[in-house]
Amino acid sequence: MPVVSMNSMRRRCAAVLLAAVGASAAWGDTKNWIGGTSTWDNPAAWSPVQIPQSTDLAYVSQTGAVVTYQNPSTPTGLIGLLQVDAPGAGSQVIMTGGQLTTSDTEIGDQTTGTFTQSGGTHTETADNGFYLGRTDTGVGTYNLSGTGALIVNDELYVGLHGIAVFNQTGGSVSLGTGGGQGLLTLANGKGSGTYNLSAGTLTGKLLIVDCGSSGGLFKQTGGTATFSLGVDVEASFGSTTTYELSGTGKLTDSFCSVGFGNTASTFKQLAGTHIVTGSLSIGNGLGGDYILSGGTLTTGQTLVGANSKGKFDQSGGTQTITGALQLGSAGGAKNLDVFNLSGGTVTSATLTISSSGFFNQTAGAAATQAFTMSGNSTYKLGGGTLKIATLQLDATKSKLDLANQGMLVDYTGSSPLPTIRAYALSGYNGGAWTGNGLTSTTAAANPGTRAVGYGEAKDVLGLTGNNTATWDGYTVDATSILVRYTIAGDANLDGSVGFADLVKVAQNYGNSSGSAIWTQGDFDYDGKVGFSDLVKVAQNYGGALPASVPEFGANFEGDLARAFAVAQTPEPGSAGVFLLAAAGVMSRRRSRRVN
Repeated sequence: MPVVSMNSMRRRCAAVLLAAVGASAAWGDTKNWIGGTSTWDNPAAWSPVQIPQSTDLAYVSQTGAVVTYQNPSTPTGLIGLLQVDAPGAGSQVIMTGGQLTTSDTEIGDQTTGTFTQSGGTHTETADNGFYLGRTDTGVGTYNLSGTGALIVNDELYVGLHGIAVFNQTGGSVSLGTGGGQGLLTLANGKGSGTYNLSAGTLTGKLLIVDCGSSGGLFKQTGGTATFSLGVDVEASFGSTTTYELSGTGKLTDSFCSVGFGNTASTFKQLAGTHIVTGSLSIGNGLGGDYILSGGTLTTGQTLVGANSKGKFDQSGGTQTITGALQLGSAGGAKNLDVFNLSGGTVTSATLTISSSGFFNQTAGAAATQAFTMSGNSTYKLGGGTLKIATLQLDATKSKLDLANQGMLVDYTGSSPLPTIRAYALSGYNGGAWTGNGLTSTTAAANPGTRAVGYGEAKDVLGLTGNNTATWDGYTVDATSILVRYTIAGDANLDGSVGFADLVKVAQNYGNSSGSAIWTQGDFDYDGKVGFSDLVKVAQNYGGALPASVPEFGANFEGDLARAFAVAQTPEPGSAGVFLLAAAGVMSRRRSRRVN
């Protein structure tokens, strides 16, 4: 949504439009309700004695009054101002049918008022505003159910300066249908406003939850809400602001901003459906938090910390981003903007983490086509799955931390294996695994025995064509690169070191090309396969001299003996296992010669 339009709405929200009330029309006579409990079309219930006409000002200010509006025969239901407001127990209008058209409506102006509508059509035509809880002392309530329809041309204020609640359990609310602002504001100025939507439809241009100091709440457990310009969940002056979506509720908007004001605000989605056709922006003021624990969230793009501190907490549900997921900003402090993924799935076309961004994944599934990290950004994969198509890191500053997990690079076209190796080499940092790039804090806590390994699925799993296999919780094909935290010496990336890994080292032993890779036995990232790599295998076998293996070359036999001497441990039982493995190597090689 254009920024100018949003700012214009906010300025309109911030300005108290009290001067507009009564300024745009020449009012008719004043009619005061004196009839206690009676019907609207009872002339004797009004003072002076006459049903309100055309531009009249109708005041229901008698304490305890209950006015039933159904389908008056005269007049046609057209009046100027309707004010439902009385001290003490307040006053109430109950509308069950018919047509009621007003230029201005005030429910709970200075004291207490309630409007309950279960049928008919209530229309406000002018641009003066529809107010619930208009002044500091006003308390207003609107209850909409059944087949009732409320049509407001301009703004609907729920808690302008007072306290107000709008309960919608059915019916329909339409805002801005006559070309007006179509604005719904909760808690404007000093007010406190709550909108409860459990059924029915709500249609408008812009929703602002809290434009004031006392806090606003939009709680949707059902029904359908649609805002063509967007939804702005903001908090001001220390207030608490929340949009809560659950149940079968469905919200559709073209733009959603969480946290525009000067204090933090929250969008909490427990269930239901939220569709943002444009951008979801979190953290545009002093902080915003989107909490997704269930339901579905679909956005054109999601920006976390675009202009200030932003946070996204996902513990469940499904999030689909057709465009970019952008976390952090280039100039922000490290780890200022956070995405916590502990359950559910998040899928995006691109994922970009800038300097202030920290993506912390402990469970769930994350997938993106293009993954980019820059500046002091961090992605920690402590659980769940991460599937990407391309990877671009600033290996001098950014850190992709696999911890004790694995990830999948499912590419198309040429293989990015050399790039993956370069990022891992940066993280390797001489074996300490403390570098930036592709690394593992778990490996860093176990230097020399744990590492990050990588390799082509076609080599590791023998995949060709359209064949697929399951690896470490992923479905992989021949154009997949497997990357995981594992034991140093695990050439085939199965999480252990054994006979197959020894064979790989033996097959490539003496490769000094400088371009050897992990799955060929290069475990120290020097591009070669030699004695130091053999030591890694020996260390994790448990270390004792196996039988002679002359088929792999004279150097290999001598170095094999030396490697297991270096890696000797006080666990002699494992030595027998390796002796059998080495004997198996000789047996298999001799069998091949015979055949």
